[in-house]
Amino acid sequence: MRAAIATVLSFATWTAAASEIPLGFRGVWGTYTSCPASAWRGVGQNDDDRVVQITAKSFLAFESGCDVRSVKAAKIFRNQWGKIISPTELTFTCSGEGLTERVRELWDINSTIESDILSVQDAKTRKITTYYRCK
Repeated sequence: MRAAIATVLSFATWTAAASEIPLGFRGVWGTYTSCPASAWRGVGQNDDDRVVQITAKSFLAFESGCDVRSVKAAKIFRNQWGKIISPTELTFTCSGEGLTERVRELWDINSTIESDILSVQDAKTRKITTYYRCK
C-alpha cells in the first residue's frame, strides 16, 4: 500500500519501541511537495486524499488505515549506484474499502533542502510510493 528510501539521522530521532513506528517517520505526509500539515483532518475527513498521517502505531490514509505489527531494521546494502541503503522493515495489518490484509514494506527517508522524502516499497509487489513531509 506504500513504499521507502533514507539517510542516516541521529539515533535519538529513530529510537522507538520494537512495535512502534520510529519517530523520524511520524507526522503528516503528502504525495506532493507543498502540503500543509493542517491538511490532515482524520480518516474520511480530508479534502485531499493525497495526505496521510503516520503515528507511533499506525499509517492513516483517506479511507483506509494500517496498524503496525512489527518494526525492524532491514539489512544494510549498497544499491546499484553505490549508495548505502538501510531501510526499516514494517509489517502492518491494513483495512479499507471492506478488505483486510497483511502488508510488509521497506521505508526509508532522504532529506533535501526542501523537504524530507519518504519512500515506501511494498515488499511483495516492489511498487514504490513517495511522500513529502508536510510543514
